Amino acid sequence: MKWAGDIGYEKVITVAVDTPLFPENLLKELYKKMEESKSDIVFAASSKDHKRRKDLHPVFGLWKTYLHNDLKKELERGVRKVTIWSEKHKTANVCFTNKSIDPFFNINTPDDIKLFKEYLIKK
Repeated sequence: MKWAGDIGYEKVITVAVDTPLFPENLLKELYKKMEESKSDIVFAASSKDHKRRKDLHPVFGLWKTYLHNDLKKELERGVRKVTIWSEKHKTANVCFTNKSIDPFFNINTPDDIKLFKEYLIKK
């Protein structure tokens, strides 16, 4: 955040590198929500049926860069959970769905690779 802010950017997006199916329109939708809600942070979320609990994916987020000083201060205090820190700020989320698989499914194990291959074959 600091580096991006120092070179003139007002926002940064973060994504996980082990999540190959994240939505292609992620940035567009997070940015749209940030503008509409006037939020400082917008997280991605997913749900299998729109009516049940949303799973928040805080690694996937759009962040205003001016938050870097507060984040640094909280990290120095020992806060390590981003959702605890983000509660101090105005946040929103955008829910993404995929009927076949969670769009934020991540690959960390051989079993995850098998599931991913099965999804690709069915697709």
